[in-house]
Amino acid sequence: AALESAYGQYEVASQQVAGSSALLRVDQPAQMLALPPPPPLLHATVRDQADALDRPLNARLPYTTRRLHLEFSTTDYGRRDSLRYQTMLGGVDQGWSAPGNVAEQDLTNLREGAYDFKVRMISDTGLVSEPAALHFNIAAPWWRTPYAYGG
Repeated sequence: AALESAYGQYEVASQQVAGSSALLRVDQPAQMLALPPPPPLLHATVRDQADALDRPLNARLPYTTRRLHLEFSTTDYGRRDSLRYQTMLGGVDQGWSAPGNVAEQDLTNLREGAYDFKVRMISDTGLVSEPAALHFNIAAPWWRTPYAYGG
């Protein structure tokens, strides 16, 4: 934008943005960088039965584990309505899930093996956070262990 004064014409390197309660001036809009959201917080519990209390998740779980409940959130509370979550369960999923605003997930009927659950956030500008990860193992049932086969 150019301004004209008694001394001539000047180029102004700023932009004005109207807010709900004020007029803001940005001196160098080209230098404003959008930052990716921070990594999400991840909390996991074991839910074996509907009436039982949740138990903390250990790195190695017995084969009888029927359900894991995962909750995730952001520390950026000012933007939580504009952030979307994506999840991926390594060992099961081939890629990231579609972005959504549901901040919890249940994992059920997992077979024995090693798993990596990851969750990341996507901002309204399309920037992606670093993922939060949880590694856990589900043990084989006793009848599929080397001891069951005599050795």
